[in-house]
Amino acid sequence: MTDRGESTRAAIAKAAIDVILEAGYAHARIPEVARRAGVGYGTFYLYFHSKLDLARQMMEEAWQDVRRGALLRDPALPWPERIRAGVEHTVTAHGHHARTFKALWGAAGLDPELGATRERLLQEDVAILANTLEVEARNGYPTAGEPMLVSLVANAMCDEVCRRWVLAGCTPPHEQVVETLIRACNLLLLGHE
Repeated sequence: MTDRGESTRAAIAKAAIDVILEAGYAHARIPEVARRAGVGYGTFYLYFHSKLDLARQMMEEAWQDVRRGALLRDPALPWPERIRAGVEHTVTAHGHHARTFKALWGAAGLDPELGATRERLLQEDVAILANTLEVEARNGYPTAGEPMLVSLVANAMCDEVCRRWVLAGCTPPHEQVVETLIRACNLLLLGHE
């Protein structure tokens, strides 16, 4: 995609998030999104097949950014350092994508297909972390229990804390959220702070 095409796509996505936040997902209309993006109605369809397609792509892109650093796989870093870096990245990425997540978490509750996308992304994270826990157990870092269950608890805790933090306007301060989640994850994933 050209720089201009990427710029147009980004403008449409930003306008869509604005419209969804103001009107709600059910009442967000493509003509209004196109108008706010400063493009023609048909231009929307050059980039997205539908409102659902746009919402799904925005959710997946934001989640991929969260995932990119949250589940650090660099074996050169010791496991405790990867946990810290992963938590820091998770909170930071949620803050960076706060508007997108605010708009699309509600939308996922209204649209079963979008809800299924969100659930798939969450389940993928559980499987990725469970696999990592199994590897780290072989490296001398046993978990507090069965890896899939520990992963489910850790992911659910981090996801819910970040969701509530975003909905509260990213308060308390970022550093407090990060340090609290690191302590909780260390207890769960390492058995100590």
